[in-house]
Amino acid sequence: MNKKFKKIGYRIGIIPIIIVLSIGLLASGAVLADDGEVEPQATATGTVTPNMVTNDGASVLHFSWDIYDWAGTADYYTFQVNVRGQPGTPLYIQYSDDEGTDTFPPGDISDELQDINGTVGAPAVHVRQPAYTDTHDWTVPDTVAPGLYAAWVNLYLEGQTAAAAGAYIPFSIEQTVEIRKFNDENGNGIKDGGEMEISGTWNVQVWDPSMVSIYNGTMPAVFNVTVAGTYTATETLIAGWEVTTPPGSPSVTQTFVIPDLDEIVWFGNKELPQLGDLEIHKYEDLNGDGIDNDGLDLAGLTFNIFGPDDPSALYSTNMTDANGDIYLTGIPVGQYKVEEIVPPADPAWRCTDPGPGLVVMVNVTATPAYVDFGNQQLGDLLIYKYEDLDGSGTLNAGDIDGEGWNFTISGPSGPMNVGPTPVSGEILIEDIIPGSYSVKETTGPLAPPGWAWVCTDPGSGKTKTATVPSGGMDEVQFGNWLVERKVPTLGQWGIIGMSTVFAAMLVWFGVRRRRLAHMK
Repeated sequence: MNKKFKKIGYRIGIIPIIIVLSIGLLASGAVLADDGEVEPQATATGTVTPNMVTNDGASVLHFSWDIYDWAGTADYYTFQVNVRGQPGTPLYIQYSDDEGTDTFPPGDISDELQDINGTVGAPAVHVRQPAYTDTHDWTVPDTVAPGLYAAWVNLYLEGQTAAAAGAYIPFSIEQTVEIRKFNDENGNGIKDGGEMEISGTWNVQVWDPSMVSIYNGTMPAVFNVTVAGTYTATETLIAGWEVTTPPGSPSVTQTFVIPDLDEIVWFGNKELPQLGDLEIHKYEDLNGDGIDNDGLDLAGLTFNIFGPDDPSALYSTNMTDANGDIYLTGIPVGQYKVEEIVPPADPAWRCTDPGPGLVVMVNVTATPAYVDFGNQQLGDLLIYKYEDLDGSGTLNAGDIDGEGWNFTISGPSGPMNVGPTPVSGEILIEDIIPGSYSVKETTGPLAPPGWAWVCTDPGSGKTKTATVPSGGMDEVQFGNWLVERKVPTLGQWGIIGMSTVFAAMLVWFGVRRRRLAHMK
């Protein structure tokens, strides 16, 4: 047989085989285009936008799902929201059935929409075959705790109690936490009106219920959490401030509970007054020059300190120690009035530094402030007048006290007129400023007829100098001698008369001679 007849025979022989195989495949229900996979009887898919929101009462979740029923029967579905991992306790559920004639589970199916607030009344939604698309927007109530949630769309075929298909749609609900700082000016731990918020300088660290740090930065701190429980926040205290919150038990650490927290966590701090030191030193100014150069300190002197910044507000009363010092440490900065209380001592004192005002205004800052006060003891001056019986100019045992004499005094305490001397002959001028004084006798008692007083001590100048010491006394003495005045005899009066006449004649002749000379 040649090759041509062989090809024809081959082709004729294979055709019946192909026909037989095709008939067998059709009889078995196979499709030539089938890929061999079994098509599911139903499918469901779903999404949510966005997949994370906050429970602020205004956030909206937009759910969208598609379900496909391959069998084409009258079916229904359920849509519910639950805590992730807890499908048996839905927060929100929607049921639908076929024309309301089927129930599943028996007696529990509802044709209404119900949310976690108990609101009902939405109509039932029915599945259309072969495919159904539905959407729903859910405004998340602010009562929902933050956490992980899921929505399920389950498709039930008619007459079946197990879901034929389900779409799992996960999402998260967060709660916004705000931690803020305010200047608690009145220190009551509560943010009152007018108390300003502080930002950008204070640090706070926050830990979640598992004590994992979730924030470490400056306040205000704004962040979201998804885990319910007790959180801890600790601020870093800045030097010069004190913590005032929470009221009653201030602490740098506060706790707050999610989801119970529905307001801002406030940290209040009050700025402490800036503090400084003040030293007051009291010295004895022996020479009264107002300069601490005598090396003597005064203890036991009292000072009143007023302030700060209010000269009428008494801050404290203090007394100098053995070194003449008063130390005020850690006092609020500001201006203080320091006033010395001069003691009514004997001998008396006077203030030489700063002077008679007894007051110094001093500014206390972070740098220690110093102020000096100088005091000088006053002195006494004793003037003694005696009658110098023997005219020797020296006070002797037989001399007697001089009564009725007056004096003028000039010196550091100013001019004074003193006298007359009493029976004792003494005049004591107390509590005058130490220094040099000029004492001058001015007038005295009248001398008896024919007698006259002559100053023998110190003499005709009638002036003496006294040096009054600090805390001491100087004495000056004045003596006067009572001298008898003698009347001239007749011969003495004649000589006086003749001398007077002769002097007058000399004057007359002199004048006459000048006139004659002028006429020539």
